[in-house]
Amino acid sequence: IAAYRAPSGATFTLQFDDLERSGGKNSAIHEFPQQDSAAVQDLGNEVEKFPMAAYFTGANNDKQADAFWGALSERGPGTLQHPRWGDIAVLPVSWGQTEKLVDGRGRADFKIEFVRVPDTVPFSVTVVSTFATVASDVEAATDAAAT
Repeated sequence: IAAYRAPSGATFTLQFDDLERSGGKNSAIHEFPQQDSAAVQDLGNEVEKFPMAAYFTGANNDKQADAFWGALSERGPGTLQHPRWGDIAVLPVSWGQTEKLVDGRGRADFKIEFVRVPDTVPFSVTVVSTFATVASDVEAATDAAAT
């Protein structure tokens, strides 16, 4: 059994058939003219990815699917409770949903790509400043500079 716990704390049990993960190396390869070799730099690992094809079935699959869709859009990392690789802090970076109305009725299919969020690096969330906040900060800076 796999589960996804959203940043809000909502938890969804995911049905699935296959497990997958991928990674790789970031590198710079410098090939020079008239030479048969290259200079290769190891720039560290790529982010670990966990693509998943998951689905909901049963009488309330549509409600579960709608709630899950909303949870994937929440800001910040969630937790993928993975049956093979344990609890992983992840960010869903892409997802799609398919529902068939004839063959396969009563099932909502999702394709999600999760990426691992490192434990050692704080997750940053972009904050939008309002005009009032910026004006207040400018006024405080001006007052501080005047004193």
